Amino acid sequence: MKQLLLLTSLCALMACAHQAPPNPALPPTDLSDLAVVDLKGVGHAVVHAQPGKSPEQQRLLAIRAARIAALRDLAEQIYGARIEGDTTVTEAMVQNDQVRLSVEGVVRGASTVRINPVGDDSYEVVLKISGREVVRALQAARGRGV
Repeated sequence: MKQLLLLTSLCALMACAHQAPPNPALPPTDLSDLAVVDLKGVGHAVVHAQPGKSPEQQRLLAIRAARIAALRDLAEQIYGARIEGDTTVTEAMVQNDQVRLSVEGVVRGASTVRINPVGDDSYEVVLKISGREVVRALQAARGRGV
């Protein structure tokens, strides 16, 4: 009797089990469709927050920081982002909420579309990378087992 109950339970569990659908965030196996799509990355930085000794140096550092933020934006689009989060709830109230995001990858072949001042104290940098470069990067990452 126990064996029949165990067998029935096992069959029911197997019937409920299913394979998870493919993750749409992962690039497809066939990368040829991606070669026709260009990606744009946008970054912003505040001038007065930069550690420069003069306003001119702060402006150049803000442009550099905005460029780095734009490269990170491109890397997130190409490779995806790892997100980790912790939330502590006590008596139905959030006590602590932390989210960490990291990106890892190599961005080659990105070109500057524009560098614009935004208001009096910030800069925006827009970068572009061709779909062919994205395909090369993804193929190289797969070759490294990433």
